[in-house]
Amino acid sequence: MVRESNHQRLAAFARASRRPVVNAMSSNGHPCEVLTDAYFIDRSVKRLTDAHVCLWGPTTNVFRSWHELAVVMGVRVTQVCDEVHHEPNSTVCFQAQAPSHVDVVITDAWPAHAEGPQRTLMQADLRLMGQPALLPTPPFTVGAELAFDPTHYPGFVGYAQKDLLLPMHKGILRWVSEAT
Repeated sequence: MVRESNHQRLAAFARASRRPVVNAMSSNGHPCEVLTDAYFIDRSVKRLTDAHVCLWGPTTNVFRSWHELAVVMGVRVTQVCDEVHHEPNSTVCFQAQAPSHVDVVITDAWPAHAEGPQRTLMQADLRLMGQPALLPTPPFTVGAELAFDPTHYPGFVGYAQKDLLLPMHKGILRWVSEAT
């Protein structure tokens, strides 16, 4: 299991390795974190395959992993960001305005390369979306991706799901070792 911000370096290591390599986080993806959050959503918010997940902001490594999970598991994902950040060949739905109803909103810190206008998530947006669960990926920034302190929002899920990261890592490693 490797955590390496340079994805190309991680990929080169994986190609050279005789053992399976698990991406614990890179510039292109954060699959273990997303699998953990998805498991939490499935158990605590709504069955994942029935849930409508909203990603709020420009694409990050976390959001790319959500895009991949949407394809693999058929999760309904909508990403809200300024049109300049829409990815035309993506498998998720991009839009500039909040959808009318979602089950959970996920934010992530805006990437340094995300130039141009950004839509900060406001409580009015959450009301418009039906008061969904809110899962801001830590660390969050009030005044950037969030206009308010999420700990004061009744739908804030907290960070208990992060306690599931270690069991998720162990499960992935067990699965990989049994598959090889």
